[in-house]
Amino acid sequence: MAETKKKKERYIIITDNSSVGITQATRLMVSQINEKIDQGYVPFGNLAVSEDEAGNPNFYQPMILKAPSK
Repeated sequence: MAETKKKKERYIIITDNSSVGITQATRLMVSQINEKIDQGYVPFGNLAVSEDEAGNPNFYQPMILKAPSK
């Protein structure tokens, strides 16, 4: 049976709302962003950060799939 290749989304938002502290959460977010860059995405806009009621950071990074070069 042939495998079907999953179509990549053109626009994604990476989110992280871990409660591991600002330093570890930042490392996790950078790791996720770098993984998506390796898959062909580029950041689209700024990284947004907010806090929940407990003061834990919530990160949001929009990314867009690069157009294939011609």
